[in-house]
Amino acid sequence: MLQIPIVLTGDHNGTVRVTAKMSGSTANFENNKDVIVTTETLVMPEGVETVNFEAHLNVANDAIESGRSITFEIVSVEGATIGNIKTCTVELKENNPLEGIYTLSGYSPFDGAVSSEKCMLSMEE
Repeated sequence: MLQIPIVLTGDHNGTVRVTAKMSGSTANFENNKDVIVTTETLVMPEGVETVNFEAHLNVANDAIESGRSITFEIVSVEGATIGNIKTCTVELKENNPLEGIYTLSGYSPFDGAVSSEKCMLSMEE
């Protein structure tokens, strides 16, 4: 789950609605398949200065890929004005380059028989 804070600066005396969405990616991720936005329209009542834009990322893969990113953009605002920073680009990095599927081989010290097993290495966050 990805949470991107959207911050309202300055005084406001009413409800502000912010609409944001995924506007692109370098890996051809599909909206509502690879990237699922919780809600595109966020409501900021009076007195609230920060809300989180949330997206669930389903972008795991077996091979390590570098240079993948997703861009999110504020597309409209009601009750305020969009500031200078209206996009956020998230660069995706793998958890650990050692994660993956390995084949372990060995021999028995008793009869010399060779055997191998596949195992998956994963890391706790």
